[in-house]
Amino acid sequence: MVQGTGLVLETTLLEAVAPTTVTDQVLAPAAELAEHLVDPEEVARWTRRFTGEVRGLPGRVYAGVRDLLDRQHVRLRLLPLVRAYERAKREAEALDFGDQAA
Repeated sequence: MVQGTGLVLETTLLEAVAPTTVTDQVLAPAAELAEHLVDPEEVARWTRRFTGEVRGLPGRVYAGVRDLLDRQHVRLRLLPLVRAYERAKREAEALDFGDQAA
């Protein structure tokens, strides 16, 4: 969740997934970011800070926490594709629903 926005970007690991799954994993966050007027770089900064803080905590890392950190890593890997999609929309002067809702 990006503080103050209510934005949640859920992803799954990218290993062995269909191209349509990756497409969905790019379009969904792009729409959420547009709807909440959040820049992908803000999400990247928050995600890096969050994962750094969690990894810096003492003690054992439970499986659920490890899964959460894996999803954050995937989020960071997807953000360049989200940025490229947003750039392509701008260059094509196109809008999607998230742009219109914002």
